[in-house]
Amino acid sequence: MAAARAASRPSPGPPFTYHLAILDNRLSTLAARFNRAALIVLVAGVVAAGAIYATTDDARPDGVTEIIDGQVHVIDPQDDPRYQAQVERMGGSMGLRMVRFESWFDSLWRGRTLATTIAVLALVIAGALALVAREIGASAALRGSRPNP
Repeated sequence: MAAARAASRPSPGPPFTYHLAILDNRLSTLAARFNRAALIVLVAGVVAAGAIYATTDDARPDGVTEIIDGQVHVIDPQDDPRYQAQVERMGGSMGLRMVRFESWFDSLWRGRTLATTIAVLALVIAGALALVAREIGASAALRGSRPNP
């Protein structure tokens, strides 16, 4: 009886062919998921950046408010030469560079520059996801082009 069942089954073919076909299918599906994730990240980032850009104005720097000739002026302490000399005296030229870098980095997260920052980050992340999907797809294509063992 067991011999009759074994005779009626189709032969599986060369070893591991079935498992390689499953692996190729999973790699193709994974590549499609990475492509889909890249598209979602790109669209969400651009939409968020557009909404932020449309709803905010240019951020004014934090600083000291002074009234000069009846007009209100915001003076950024980083532009004051006395402040810069004090920072350089305490931390040296490297300390002054670090303060300038921190000021620049903080400016990326306010106002309309935040919209630009989000758009660039979304573009970089979506590009990285698309590159990973391309590499996964290429490895699946290479695996599929090999002759069966």
